[in-house]
Amino acid sequence: ELDEEVKKPDQLNENQYLSLKAALGSEVMYLWGPPGTGKTFTLAEVIYMFYEKQKRILLVSNTNLAVDLLLKSLCVHLKLVNDDEFKNCSVLRFGKIVDEELNENFGDYVNIDKAIERLAEKLKKEQEDLENKLNEINKAKDPYIKIRDGFLRLEKIKSEKNDYVKKLNELKNFLASSNQNKLRFKNKIEALEKEAKNSENVGTFSRWFSGRRSFEDIQGDILQTKNQFNEHNAKAASAPGEIEKLKILNANIDAEKISIDIIIKDQNLNETIKQIEIFQKQSDEVETRLTEIQNEINQIKDNVLKNCRVVAATATQTYLKHKSFEMFDIVVIDESSMLPLPVVAYVSGLAKEKVTVTGDFKQLPPIVSATRDPSVMKWIGNDIFNKSGIEKAVNLNRRPKNLVQLKSQYRMDDAICNLINKRFYSGTLVTEKGAGKTKDNYPEILNNPLIVIDTSK
Repeated sequence: ELDEEVKKPDQLNENQYLSLKAALGSEVMYLWGPPGTGKTFTLAEVIYMFYEKQKRILLVSNTNLAVDLLLKSLCVHLKLVNDDEFKNCSVLRFGKIVDEELNENFGDYVNIDKAIERLAEKLKKEQEDLENKLNEINKAKDPYIKIRDGFLRLEKIKSEKNDYVKKLNELKNFLASSNQNKLRFKNKIEALEKEAKNSENVGTFSRWFSGRRSFEDIQGDILQTKNQFNEHNAKAASAPGEIEKLKILNANIDAEKISIDIIIKDQNLNETIKQIEIFQKQSDEVETRLTEIQNEINQIKDNVLKNCRVVAATATQTYLKHKSFEMFDIVVIDESSMLPLPVVAYVSGLAKEKVTVTGDFKQLPPIVSATRDPSVMKWIGNDIFNKSGIEKAVNLNRRPKNLVQLKSQYRMDDAICNLINKRFYSGTLVTEKGAGKTKDNYPEILNNPLIVIDTSK
């Protein structure tokens, strides 16, 4: 259906104007835009038409650059009409801006981070001042923290030093009695071995009547005593090294105590703690306000996202970050002929009222490199113009009213246009005056607008 109530903007040709009427009068409008026919410019006008009607619009395309080019065309129009809401973030670019001209001329309005920075300028300034103040408070508090920690560390040092001295004395006493203990172990082992030898040839009844131990019991005692002897020798061998380590640790403790004594000299722990509490109260107040400011900034961001009327993004982002894309009144899908069918279906499902599908099914289809399985290609290798029957209707010359073809082309010289016009567009394209004309001076060999080079030889 066509909405005949739509007024014709002076800058649009008849087919471009027809696209406005079809977009407003149809639930789904297909805009067929061959090369150079002003599809991007026309789409911007379609979006602006819905924008004026206070509709919330999602604008998507297949690449970041395609999104930026369409968004740039819309921004130029909004700036031209001096739209006040545009200055207050009514149009937002979701994702990275890759077009330098868009970023330079309109980044402060459509880039959400830049827009928030601009709208929250006073809050950002207060935030910066408070962060500097917090740094100053912490810097003033640091000496008192060192004094307090010095007092606390001093108590631990006393306990650690007592432990080191105790271990040191134990090791020294062990070494002092080591030779005597070695002799005791040797004598005991010799006595046990002698007892074992005497018991080896004595019968069971003789041992029982004489009260002697069995040979096996004596061998167990010998083994246990030898193990104790070996442990003693190992400890005696490592003791000098352990003593040196303890001496070093003890010396370090003494050096640490001297440095702490310098820090806490003439200081009072209770007064120090009181001063720290004063600084902590100041920093708590600053941090509370910083939290409030951040919440206010986040609220501004939420309001901007909630109240913006146009959101521009790649089709991929709409499902990878689906929580950021709630329902919209209008969905505009650019370059849809290059998007896989499931993506077009998903994005279209975000519209409550109308969908505008644009592209050129005579150019590249969706690019699929992972598989050629027919059951898969049926969906991801097919485009919306083919699946919806639009392409077939064009071939049968039975075009539905919700299909608009842009026919006036402004880019190519007529000779170039003729090369594709009859072969792909059934001669429907019309070259407008001035198309393809430039002021560049080319070499004579390049004067002809269309040059065919045979590379087969």
